[in-house]
Amino acid sequence: MILVYTAMGAACGYVGMTCSRDQRFLGEGAGGGLLTLGLMLFLFSAAFYVQIILHEGGHLVCGFLSGYRFCSFRIGRTLLVRGERGGLVRKTFTVAGTGGQCLMEPPRCSPEEIPCLLYNLGGPAANVAAAVVGGLVYLAFPHIPVLSVFAAFLSVLGLALGLLNFVPMKVGGVANDGYNAAVLRRAPEARRALWIQLAINAEMTKGKRLRDMDPEWFVPSGGAEDSEAQDPLLCAVEHYRCEYLQDRMEFQAAEKACGKLLRSPGLMDQQRFELRCMMLFFELIGPCRREKIDALYTKALKKYIKQTECYVSRRRLTYALELLDKRDERAAEEALEAFEKTAERYPYAGEIETERELIEVIRSCHEQRGMVR
Repeated sequence: MILVYTAMGAACGYVGMTCSRDQRFLGEGAGGGLLTLGLMLFLFSAAFYVQIILHEGGHLVCGFLSGYRFCSFRIGRTLLVRGERGGLVRKTFTVAGTGGQCLMEPPRCSPEEIPCLLYNLGGPAANVAAAVVGGLVYLAFPHIPVLSVFAAFLSVLGLALGLLNFVPMKVGGVANDGYNAAVLRRAPEARRALWIQLAINAEMTKGKRLRDMDPEWFVPSGGAEDSEAQDPLLCAVEHYRCEYLQDRMEFQAAEKACGKLLRSPGLMDQQRFELRCMMLFFELIGPCRREKIDALYTKALKKYIKQTECYVSRRRLTYALELLDKRDERAAEEALEAFEKTAERYPYAGEIETERELIEVIRSCHEQRGMVR
């Protein structure tokens, strides 16, 4: 990653220096220099945004070629999901550590036989293809400064994103496409885990709750702690199992499953934070011990909660903190209002239904503790 980012910075710096010496770009003097710098930053951002779209578009096209069906397509916080009548519906959603995401419904096949190589590598392949096109445009049209600079940035960013996704690694705690492809190639259990994840997401997109899905999808695999190489995919299914138990209001079983999964050595950062959020909620509606809450509600977790405010589950957790820990009813009402605003733009109707029931659990705990006092 250090080599890729260093090379990308050097290449972009070279393009910038070349443009700053080009008097035809935006004029001479301090004013022209500032305009040139501003335009280059804009072109760099535009090229980066285009590469993200192309990356997710590559997953989409290769998914279709592999027999998958469309579920959702996200760039930044803008999410397009398949509506009940087959059209596209715009929602707001994001996943920490990712610039975009294309999720599709898996083919009707045995989970262990799911075609996954083309689907996973379609994104970085699209980045590299765009890099080649950008490089050719840069060489062919040097006399058109804006076009050539944009093409140069597109080429550099395409190569960087292609490498960072082709070479198996975890970027910011998130397994990249190459990492997933390498695991899936040699592990039938991981292919089954991918199939289950995509199937669950497809059902959620249709408005279904976890507790109403096939119970076989949430049977413990026993593999999340056995093989670090398989963790990113297997742990995701185990995480869904924790949420499945929570949706069934089996809080003790869900807490036990969360605690077990947190001991998995290869758990991704995002998964670990999500599990800690669940553990914090169980503590709030359970014993509500001061030392346990302080141990879970760390500075790092507070930052993550702030970053994921677009989740209805996070708004519910904030409501629980204000009402059950801080006992601030006014702040709790504000958190509830924020929950409703988030729910208006949230893509998963079944999850909203689950969260409303959990909010009722929080209210019930508050009322019971008030009667005790």
